[in-house]
This record gives sequence, C-alpha cells and structure tokens, in this order.
Amino acid sequence: MQAESGTSERRPSDRPPIPWWRSPWVVAGIVGFITIPILRVYLRHIPEPPKKMYQLPAFELLDQDGKPFTLERLKGHVTVVNFFFTSCQMICGKLTQQMGKLQAKYDAADVPIRLLSISVDPDTDRPAVLKAYMRRYGADPKRWTFVTSKPGERKKLVTLIIDGFKQAMGDKKPNGQGIIDIAHSARFAIVDRDGAIRGFYESTEIGLDEIFHRSRHVLRPPKR
Repeated sequence: MQAESGTSERRPSDRPPIPWWRSPWVVAGIVGFITIPILRVYLRHIPEPPKKMYQLPAFELLDQDGKPFTLERLKGHVTVVNFFFTSCQMICGKLTQQMGKLQAKYDAADVPIRLLSISVDPDTDRPAVLKAYMRRYGADPKRWTFVTSKPGERKKLVTLIIDGFKQAMGDKKPNGQGIIDIAHSARFAIVDRDGAIRGFYESTEIGLDEIFHRSRHVLRPPKR
C-alpha cells in the first residue's frame, strides 16, 4: 500500500484569493480612467474657424458716449454684431436679450470677445438714448458697445449695412398698426480682428450656442 505524501496537494479552491487591486479588471479600469481624458485632448476634432466672407469698409459712427466709433476700433478684437433700434416694439428687445445672454456666456468663460449693437434709427437713438438703453439691458460697456450714425448721416449708415454687412435695411415708416418700424436683419455677425465678416448666425438659442463656439474658433491664433 502506497504511503501518503507528507504534503497534501492544494486544490484550486484552496488557493489564496488575488487581492482586488491586482485584478486585471481593476488595473484596466484605472489605466482607462487616466489615459482616456488625455487621449481626448489630442484626438478631439476642433473645427477650423469660418472663412472670411467680406471685408468691412472704413466707416465712422458714434458710440453711446458720443465718441467716434470707426473700423479701427473693431480691429484687434473678435466682435459679435447685431442691428436694432430702441423704440422697436417687435423683435429688437428679444435680440438685445440674446446679446445679453452672449455677454453672460463670454463673462463666465472669461473670453475677450466683444459685442456691438448698431442702431438703424439714428434720428431717435442719439448717444444719451443708447446709454439709457444699455443700462436697461445690463450691458457692460467694457465688452458691449452701442453705436449710431452722426446726425444727418443716415445714408452712410444704410450704405454700411447694405454694402458692408450685406444685410437688408428698410426705411423708417409706420406699419399697419401705426407703430414706427424699420426693417432690418435679425441675424448676428461675427467680425474678426481684421474687420472681416466670418459668418451670419440666427439669434435663436441654437444660434447663440453656435455663435459662442464659432467666435471662439475665430479668436484662436491662426496656424503658422
């Protein structure tokens, strides 16, 4: 009869369990947790900024302080531009509110993009009126400027909007309800550091999101 061995053979169930921190699943999870965010930075697709569409011509308007506002004041900054007039009882209030939302977005992201609102009613919207309108909508003058044309120079303003911005602008006249109206674009424009238009965008919530991201793309330094 064969003698029993001094050491009994260890069954698989008797082996000590692998520590949880040595589990291949845990190791794989930790490696993925660390590397995936890093890879995203290098692999994510950042769209190219929109191409230049039109170069704005030289112009001179007046800001809310009565100071000249020229093309040179636009240069060096990325700016979102819209059109409005203070006595408008239709879409203008909504447009100004949407610009205010952009102001809040840029403030929160600490992005140095500027805002410019151009009045299409220079007869009414003199600098003092613009300044009061700014206060009403909480516009920060460090970021957001309101402008109008000089007295008697409405024709130059019309030319700038139609020929420069390539946007429509109508005459000042009462509509069917007796309310003074001036037809103008409800779209927002992105203007680059050189005073060139990079695109027009809707003033909807989706449009604001696109403006926010596309303007930041324009803000990025150009590739060398």
